[in-house]
Amino acid sequence: MKINRNIIPYIVLTLGLTVLFLYVKYEWLGVPPVEQTNEKESMDTNEKSRVVLIDVRTEQEYAAKHRPGAINLPVNVIDKLIEAEVPDKNTPIVLYCRSGRRAAEAKNILELLGYKHVENAHDWTDNSASK
Repeated sequence: MKINRNIIPYIVLTLGLTVLFLYVKYEWLGVPPVEQTNEKESMDTNEKSRVVLIDVRTEQEYAAKHRPGAINLPVNVIDKLIEAEVPDKNTPIVLYCRSGRRAAEAKNILELLGYKHVENAHDWTDNSASK
């Protein structure tokens, strides 16, 4: 196959303009370069975005069976203990109990205390819970 020598400058010009266009596009649009974050910043971000799972049943019910990762704050004392466990009132919180009634009561208490992202998971004590 024979290449026409007259077309080579056009190919080089096209490639050069393409590279220039891409550079200018990303530079002018303000696409930020990929930045590395240090480990502490990454941990702070993960800490802020974590969801806290709270079992609002009694200590005895919690000891018998509970969801992995759940903390036990019984509904009758949740107002006294929540501040120590979840100081940031913007932290997402998921509450559960046996039927959903105590979780609903705890949700009302936490919302009155100013917690903004509280969900009632109702009866989350099925067979997948562990001790």
